Amino acid sequence: PRVYPDDRSGRHQCHNSTPPVNLSDSKRLGPMIRNGKPCANVNRNSSMTGVQVEQSLSVVLPVYNAENTLSQQITKLLEVLPDITADFEILVVDDGSTDHTEEVAFELSKYFPQLNVTRHNCRRGTDAAVKTGMMKTRGDVVFVQDEKAQVRVSDLRRLWDLRHDDE
Repeated sequence: PRVYPDDRSGRHQCHNSTPPVNLSDSKRLGPMIRNGKPCANVNRNSSMTGVQVEQSLSVVLPVYNAENTLSQQITKLLEVLPDITADFEILVVDDGSTDHTEEVAFELSKYFPQLNVTRHNCRRGTDAAVKTGMMKTRGDVVFVQDEKAQVRVSDLRRLWDLRHDDE
């Protein structure tokens, strides 16, 4: 890894350099991209139209070396979230992956504006990735999706239903 100064703290952060990802590689981009075009069944320009929503939902997805699984995770979230709320975002926090996770995430974000990506220059751990995600989300309700766990629709729906309990 190369070392670069971190502008905010003056400390040095590591930076892992990986060769560019082949965007036509369907193994990495999975069901999301075929022949360079998005193919997930979701509106790429907005979450949903014509629906009034009072609160928004953010899903924080901390990942590390997830190039082969990230597309599937994003696909599942994009299939479920529009049914829960019209106003949502997915924030992928790449915790210093040494594979092509960053490139896969950024390529997907080109097709799906609901997907935002941020990256740690080197591995800081899941807690730091979650903290980074929480600082960058815009949602009124935030769900942290464990990288290793399957997306559970029932958990997302239950979280969304609990949003009025504090009122």
